[in-house]
Amino acid sequence: MSNISKIFDEHDHAVMPNEAARFLGVATKTLANWRADGKGPQYVRLEGGSVVYVRDDLETYRDSQRVLPKSASTRRRSA
Repeated sequence: MSNISKIFDEHDHAVMPNEAARFLGVATKTLANWRADGKGPQYVRLEGGSVVYVRDDLETYRDSQRVLPKSASTRRRSA
């Protein structure tokens, strides 16, 4: 059993930064920059400094980034 498995139960679905980056469509370095800047999805820093992301947190973050475009009629009036 890995250290991650000991901390998270089967419902948490913890993933490593490279998997999290792939899920979000960004570079792993971007996630590291976001962590340093206090941005991006929630993460867990394990003892020893390793970082993992919980899949539900990644989905919540992704969903929070959705932008609802203005309707076509609104765009025409403002143009």
